[in-house]
Amino acid sequence: MPAEKTLLQKIREKELELSMRLDLARRTADETVRTGRGEAAQMVQAAEREAAQEGETVFRKEMEGVQKEIDEMREAGKGETDRLRHRGEGNLDKAVERIVHDVTLE
Repeated sequence: MPAEKTLLQKIREKELELSMRLDLARRTADETVRTGRGEAAQMVQAAEREAAQEGETVFRKEMEGVQKEIDEMREAGKGETDRLRHRGEGNLDKAVERIVHDVTLE
C-alpha cells in the first residue's frame, strides 16, 4: 500500500511545481523582451533609412527649386545687362561728343 504523503511533502511538491512554472514564465518573458528589443532595433533602423531617403528627396526637390530660381535670376540679369548695354551704346555717341567738347574747351 503506497504511503500517504505528508502535508509538508505535498507543500514542497507544490512549491517545486510553482517554481518550475515561474522559471518557465521568466524564460518566456525574457525571450519575449529580447525578441521585442531586436524587432524595435530593426524598426528604428528602417525608420532611420526611410527618413534619410525622404530627407534626400526633399533636399533634391528644394535644390531643383533653388537652381530654377538662380537660372531665372541669371536670365533676368542677362536681359537687364543687354538692355543697359543697348542703352549705353545708344548714349555712346553723345558721351564721346561731350568728352571731346569738354576737353577741347580747356
